[in-house]
Amino acid sequence: MQTSGTSLDEIHFLEGDDWEHNVKPYLENRVSFGYISGWDDFTEIYMMVLISLYVILLVGLSPVFAEEYTLKTADILRTTKRGRGSGIWMKISAACVFALLFTALASIYVFVIYLSVYGTQGLNSSAVLLNFASFYGYCPESVKGFLIFMAALGLCGTLLLTGITFGFSSACRNSFLALVLSVSAFFIPVLWVKVMVPLFMGSLGPSITRVITHFMTSMPVYLPMSPGFAFSGKQLAAHFAIAFLAGTIGIMYGYWRYRDYHSRVNVDVIIQRKVNFAKK
Repeated sequence: MQTSGTSLDEIHFLEGDDWEHNVKPYLENRVSFGYISGWDDFTEIYMMVLISLYVILLVGLSPVFAEEYTLKTADILRTTKRGRGSGIWMKISAACVFALLFTALASIYVFVIYLSVYGTQGLNSSAVLLNFASFYGYCPESVKGFLIFMAALGLCGTLLLTGITFGFSSACRNSFLALVLSVSAFFIPVLWVKVMVPLFMGSLGPSITRVITHFMTSMPVYLPMSPGFAFSGKQLAAHFAIAFLAGTIGIMYGYWRYRDYHSRVNVDVIIQRKVNFAKK
């Protein structure tokens, strides 16, 4: 039943597709109602916070390898005992830990602010009441579970973003170029979903377009928003697999590229200089 005013004559009952898609799911499923307006607002704000955090991380992580190329410190570090092995993994590990802590602490900060205002009211209500959730895809039962799920997606997006940025940073000898490429790669999925899908649907066909879209929505800019796309559990599992593969490829490529980096400086000359300095 819906009403567009206060008069009894304006009351009408939903029928057909309106009933099937808007009301029937609430009656067929065990829905726990409660005040969720505050947490509904939180989900939208949290998405904006995550995107902002990702942009900040892009700026902070892009120089990881590229800056050492620019300053020529890569030539020196790679001549040390651990410079071509565990030293690189320590750099990668430190960057990953920093990115995860940065995201986690910022997420906790935003959550505590909303918790102090709205309290725990509504956290045990059904998550499908949120505008960001849907009956037609995977969705945790409670609002509390939904928020935890979003936070986990945010951390997964952070690791994926870190891995991709490592790849671009190791391939560029300039920090600014690494940043430009990383930011471009970060927003390409948005360009695909918003602009290119309608353009290429006819030429590529629905199947290929759908595959590319699933890949794009597995990237950091869209991964935390997965519940809003009403993806099934199997589709989300596939997205996690794609994200894991892409992040791993980025990290491994960054490691190998930095390890086998060759600059104009002769590494043998640097080693000989170090030996001569040690003899003195």
